[in-house]
Amino acid sequence: MSIIIRRAEEKDIPVLEELFLQFSDWPLQREQTLRNIMKDPTSELLVAESEQEIVGLLHQIFFLDPFHAGLNSHITSLFTKEVHRKKGIGTQLLKKAIENAKQRNVVEVHVDTEEENASAIAFYQKHGFTKAGVMFETNP
Repeated sequence: MSIIIRRAEEKDIPVLEELFLQFSDWPLQREQTLRNIMKDPTSELLVAESEQEIVGLLHQIFFLDPFHAGLNSHITSLFTKEVHRKKGIGTQLLKKAIENAKQRNVVEVHVDTEEENASAIAFYQKHGFTKAGVMFETNP
C-alpha cells in the first residue's frame, strides 16, 4: 500500500468532515473550521492518501510557550480509517508531523488521548512519547 502524506487542501474538506464524524458522535458542521485551519500559519493539517483516497489525517498546532522558552506543538487529532489501521499510516502521519515540528525548531510536541484508549497510549509510547501529566477541559 503506497501512502502519500501531504497538506490538506480545500477539495479534501467533505472527506475530512466525514472522517471526523467516524470518530465523534458530535454532528458538528466543520467545513468553515477546516478552511480556517488550512489558512492558519500556526496550524498544520496533514492527510494520508492511498490510491487517491484519504485514509487518515493529523492536525497539529504550533504555539509559543514561555515555560519552555520556545515554540511547542500540540497534535489535536490523529485518525486513520478503521479499515486501514495497522498498516503504518498513523506512524507515517506522526513521523511527518514530528519532522515538520523539527523544521520549525519546536521544543516539545504534545499529544493527548482519552485515558481508556489503551491502543492510542501504546501507539504514542511506541513512538517515544511519555506520559507527562493530566489534561483537563471545560466549556466556557
